[in-house]
Amino acid sequence: MNTKKTAITILAILVIILGLFFTGLYIQTEKMFRESYSSEYSYQVTISAERSLDNVTLILPLPSWNGNSPIGEAILQEEGYGFPDDWKCSLVEIDGAVMLQISADRIVPTYRNLITPTPIRPGETPPPTPEIITSTEYSEATPVLIPIEFGVSLRDVEEINTRDPLGNEPVLSPKRNLTLAEEPYDTPTPPGGVSVSSYYTFESPFSAAYACDPETLVTIDISHQGGNSWWVLGWSGNSFRESVSITLIGPDPGWQYGTGSLRTGEGRYR
Repeated sequence: MNTKKTAITILAILVIILGLFFTGLYIQTEKMFRESYSSEYSYQVTISAERSLDNVTLILPLPSWNGNSPIGEAILQEEGYGFPDDWKCSLVEIDGAVMLQISADRIVPTYRNLITPTPIRPGETPPPTPEIITSTEYSEATPVLIPIEFGVSLRDVEEINTRDPLGNEPVLSPKRNLTLAEEPYDTPTPPGGVSVSSYYTFESPFSAAYACDPETLVTIDISHQGGNSWWVLGWSGNSFRESVSITLIGPDPGWQYGTGSLRTGEGRYR
């Protein structure tokens, strides 16, 4: 009888110890989650112009919602990176969306030489650092076009609705022909085996006015992402991401539509 009581007592003590252990673990992991939790938006534009552009005015999609664009406001406050000093940026409203207008007297391309990596075996002396040669025109000596890259990152914002950003978060705007589509690439299934991600295709308008040679090719790529991240015994998080691009040929292309895609609900959710 005493043996039975002793066993029950030991079992009860073990249950209490395990309960305290898991309660403490839960409290600690929740503390890690809260203290490390952060949210961030990032917006980047890449422009590749094969030849010089003169008297340039571009109107580009921006992330906006309900007539507001925190990314656009940050650009006006000169909080971005990569913007040339001689560019003038402003915000314009088109079809209820906020868009970025860029004006510049001239955009001149930069080309560089092709640098081929040289393998080095253990014990060998590294070769001299290759010289970088640049030019404003394509040539056999400088065949690599260096694109212009600029953008903005907004950190420590409020939690982002990455499952359903449409109608809840600033997204690239305006959009037309927004269509729920089949994901063209296989994406890994998150822990738990249930995916909450969705894939959309859409079109967004661009406006471009400039003088250039008739054969000049200009490519504009825009990417935007919103994400939440945290650290609980390792980094984790979730995000949505979207991109849109367009290729223009010749002077004064005017208004044209680029093609884009949006992926929502990527990553892990608690």
